[in-house]
Amino acid sequence: MGSKIFKEISFTELEKIIKNLYGNSASITEHRIMTGGLFNTTYYAETKNPSSRLVIRIAPEDKDRLFNFEKTMMSAEPIFQNLLKNHGIPTTNILKYSPTGEVIDREYLVVEYLDSVP
Repeated sequence: MGSKIFKEISFTELEKIIKNLYGNSASITEHRIMTGGLFNTTYYAETKNPSSRLVIRIAPEDKDRLFNFEKTMMSAEPIFQNLLKNHGIPTTNILKYSPTGEVIDREYLVVEYLDSVP
């Protein structure tokens, strides 16, 4: 069964996200969709200028299908991550939170990639 809220973005949209984060000289050297979710659409990306490894989580396309608390979860994540850091709890570094329409037509988060085992 497929998800009615999960939707991939185009490579052009992914490039817009990276260039908005790092500037026009940045480029994507590798990217792939990460598997396992039916809610957010999540990408792994490697860049040059600067060299980085990222996870980009893009909110669901059709927010009308979400519960009210789900509609604001992504915008609350930077606040939550800061609370964790302020209490000495290790967490990922959020590089960018973008509300809907600022760069692409969906809200998204860019975080540093961490090698880990779920």
